[in-house]
Amino acid sequence: MVVPDMPTTFPVAEASKVISNFGTIRFQRIVGDGFEAWLSKYVAKHSAELSARADLETIEMYIALYNQFESTWDGIGMPTSRPLQFGFSYCPHIHNKVKLIKGMQYETLDFHIKPYMLEPFRKIYREVDKFLNRVESKQFATMNFECLLSPEMIVVLHDMKRYRPRPELVSGFIKAKLQELLIYAFDTAFKESPPSKITITKELKDKAYDARVILESRVKNPPTVSALSQLVLTNDTTMQYLFKHFFKCTVSEYSQLIRLEVGRGLLLNTSLTLDDIAYETGYYDASSFSGAFKKRYGCTPGEYKKAGRKPR
Repeated sequence: MVVPDMPTTFPVAEASKVISNFGTIRFQRIVGDGFEAWLSKYVAKHSAELSARADLETIEMYIALYNQFESTWDGIGMPTSRPLQFGFSYCPHIHNKVKLIKGMQYETLDFHIKPYMLEPFRKIYREVDKFLNRVESKQFATMNFECLLSPEMIVVLHDMKRYRPRPELVSGFIKAKLQELLIYAFDTAFKESPPSKITITKELKDKAYDARVILESRVKNPPTVSALSQLVLTNDTTMQYLFKHFFKCTVSEYSQLIRLEVGRGLLLNTSLTLDDIAYETGYYDASSFSGAFKKRYGCTPGEYKKAGRKPR
């Protein structure tokens, strides 16, 4: 049974709800020039294996927002992504199977994109060129990255979810944000490794601490590594090296630490909802904030707020 009337998290999205014996699936879709965006939520009351077939080739950027499930294409195991991990796949036709586990909930965000949207990156990144070569040969292909969504990518996804442009501007807005997301995705995945040694001077130390102050003052909308580097008059490679040297973490890791600390304070000192706290601290939604919070502090935001204690 399909129920077409349901709340959407995309601006002016087509929406539907599928109810079956195993549970429910909710889809929101936006179609634009060169792309389709799909936000899908699964609630499995019973374990199930879902399958789909279609004579349709697809390039997909997939993002696991909440939990993860096993999937195959033509019997080939697809990369399994951790929550907030992303990657790309190409299937010359659809022959997919997905396994859902009883009692689990899943949320995914997928962008089906035309090859021309990846062309600008082909001359920059060898991996993208190899991927598109397989696409042109109609061979199954993946680009699965170990890295998670960067703070910049989370901000872009949050913009997609929160902003409500005029209906006639929605597809153009989402496409512009998708192009921005692709830039950050490849920049995150193929970041150049820093040199083995940089001579630390007082000037570089000052730049590192100035950059830290900037991150602490811009929790809701943290600057990209490139923007941060420009603000303190250095380059991306040196900036990453300085954070590793002085703070023993990457720029993204430090940004996440600060955002979680701010979120922890908001939990105790305000009546904001988890969705509002996630927004104020630059997370995609309450689920991603809660997952990061528990991983760092050892308890959920709700447990922490109820106990009124410091997490272990």
